[in-house]
Amino acid sequence: MTIFDTKGTGVAFTVSPASVTLGTNGSTTVTVTMTATKAASRGNHQAWLNIGTGGAVAHAAVYTLVK
Repeated sequence: MTIFDTKGTGVAFTVSPASVTLGTNGSTTVTVTMTATKAASRGNHQAWLNIGTGGAVAHAAVYTLVK
């Protein structure tokens, strides 16, 4: 799993665990965490979470708003 194409400054997204292995029809839970510095720019911050090996099988947008 990777998080990429983060927009904005002072904000970072991480995913944990960074890697999982699933069997047929398997499922799991992952946690996406956002951290921001005090100097984070105001406004929209977004990135993409890609899930897959050698290419995305699924993806999701991750987003936060700094006021």
